[in-house]
Amino acid sequence: MKHKNWKNKLLSALMAAVMTLSLLPATALAVTVDDTYTPGTYNGTATGFKGDVTVTVTLDKDGENTVISNIAATGEKETSDRWENAVKILDTIKTNNSTDGLTEKLNNKEIDAVSGATISAKAIVAATEDALSKASSGFSGGSGKADDPYLISSEAGLRYLQAQVAAGTTYVDQYLKLTSDIALTGEWTPIGSSSALAFGGTFDGDGHTISGMTITNSALGYAGLFGYTLNGVVIQNVHLTDVSINISGAAQNVYAGALVAFIKVDTSGTASSVIDNCTVSGSISITTANKVTVVGGLTGFTDQRTAITNCGTDVTVIADSGTGRATVGGLSAWVGLRSLFMNNYTLGDVSVTTTHATYGNVGGAFGQVNGIIYNVYTAGNVTLTSPDTATYKPGAIAGDLAAATYADSCYYVGDTAFGAGSGKSNAETIGKKTADEVASEGFAQLLHDNLAPAAITAMTANVKNANVSGCADFTAMTARVNDAFQDWTLSKGKVVLSGSLWVNGEIDASIFASGDGSEETPYLITNDTQLRTFAASLNDKIDYTGKFVALGDNIDVSSAAWNPHRRQRLRLQWHL
Repeated sequence: MKHKNWKNKLLSALMAAVMTLSLLPATALAVTVDDTYTPGTYNGTATGFKGDVTVTVTLDKDGENTVISNIAATGEKETSDRWENAVKILDTIKTNNSTDGLTEKLNNKEIDAVSGATISAKAIVAATEDALSKASSGFSGGSGKADDPYLISSEAGLRYLQAQVAAGTTYVDQYLKLTSDIALTGEWTPIGSSSALAFGGTFDGDGHTISGMTITNSALGYAGLFGYTLNGVVIQNVHLTDVSINISGAAQNVYAGALVAFIKVDTSGTASSVIDNCTVSGSISITTANKVTVVGGLTGFTDQRTAITNCGTDVTVIADSGTGRATVGGLSAWVGLRSLFMNNYTLGDVSVTTTHATYGNVGGAFGQVNGIIYNVYTAGNVTLTSPDTATYKPGAIAGDLAAATYADSCYYVGDTAFGAGSGKSNAETIGKKTADEVASEGFAQLLHDNLAPAAITAMTANVKNANVSGCADFTAMTARVNDAFQDWTLSKGKVVLSGSLWVNGEIDASIFASGDGSEETPYLITNDTQLRTFAASLNDKIDYTGKFVALGDNIDVSSAAWNPHRRQRLRLQWHL
């Protein structure tokens, strides 16, 4: 009996210890801030006595050193009198620039100031370490090669990229990829600030979202996630949400674009800059007394041979250039020669005020544009207040359709497609729509149909006939993005890109020996090639619902491996 009681007592003691430990916050190793940490503001969370504790840490440069310049904690569910004692640990963390040894001292009750609030204080330490873990500089993996890109998994990693570019690393011929969504905190400093300090690599967001980018610095000349990039840059698969660029009283000429502010001019080069599968939502507001103002929802200024495809913006753009020249668009403000804009949309309003007497190019998608525009639509309101609205009119698509431009199959909600310009367009396919029409299944189908092979063939001929300088070969232009274009869908009352590549929804009867797919005359398959081609034709839009398919002969498929189609269920009738 005594032995049994001893075991029960031991078990009770162990359970009590486990319960006590469960109330204590999990903590990482002690952290000392040094120059490997990236300046910025970071948030961390840990479990306190009664609920979550959140710590906000701001790191700044003090000479050559990185220091904790500000630290604050919130613990709404913690006991108020104990919390008042617990937060006193913040002064110690800031003074020491470290959490080193604090957890052990709290366990040993060696810090009198937090007496009675040990659990809450330890949660503050743990939350601080969680915040600082996000500030640890460097990439989280990779070597920068195409098959082993540098990996960015945190805000600190993104800020590290910014710092490296600011130090002179261009990343030309190198590759970077996001591995997680990133929520930015505090003021964002753009990646790249001049032609000498610019980004020139390949940045792949891998479908992840960067949220909360805030820029307010009126001294900036280039404002965006990327401020200044080199010609030949590739930025793809990035989604920006809750963007807030709000620059008041710009001190110099300002180029702003949520994704890229400026792509370097290279008139003698042959490289194409590519921005593909990127979206932006938020707001941009730029005011200045007398500076040149170039503002786009996605990009500000884009160099020659740029391809912007499969992109969309829902950005409110407001600009007041004072006596300065204004070039503003909901997608791209100022577009260089031989550019391609295909399969894009803009939804936000654009509003511009300028007192410049002889200049003001403002459009729903473009301020001034050169190149080829195809399968693009705008749905926002566009307004321009200026001394010369007779010469410079806002355009629902473009303010200035420049001479070296051809536009085809573009749609808009508004009064006038193009404010001015001597560029060429296909009057039959530049369509004015109502707000209801551009938010319908039928409109999504129209944009889908414009990507069908027959439509692309017609567009190729139209581009050749338009004979725009440097843009006569439409096939060569779409090859810049490997002819990969997304389909369209109606989502939450808006027609947007689906995120999936376009697939043909029409059955190609020529792959069969004969037949029309009816019960009386089914599609007939008589050989191995036809059977394999039939299998390959199945996709999300073609499942042969209601159609009849028949084998006309025995078929030997042993010549090559057979790949069964991925669809779980094929909705057709076989005649065997």
